[in-house]
Amino acid sequence: VSYLLSWVVLLTLPQVTQLMNSRIGLYIRTHPFLGLAVLLFSAMSAVPVGIFLIFSLVTIIMTAVGFVFFECKCDHTRL
Repeated sequence: VSYLLSWVVLLTLPQVTQLMNSRIGLYIRTHPFLGLAVLLFSAMSAVPVGIFLIFSLVTIIMTAVGFVFFECKCDHTRL
C-alpha cells in the first residue's frame, strides 16, 4: 500500500505531470519497455562518463600545476 501511495504522490507533482502530458511522456506511456530501456541505459552509462570526466579534470589540473612548477624551476636555474 505504501508503494502504491508513493507512486500516486510522485505522479501528482507538477513537473512529472507536465512531462507525462508532453509528447515524450505520451510516447513513453504507450511504449513502456522502450522507456525502461532508455532509463537503464542512461543510468548505467552515467558511471563511466562520470569517471571519465573526473579523470580528465584531474589530468588537466595536474598538468597545469606541473607546468607552473616546472616553469618556475627552469626560470630559477637560468639565473
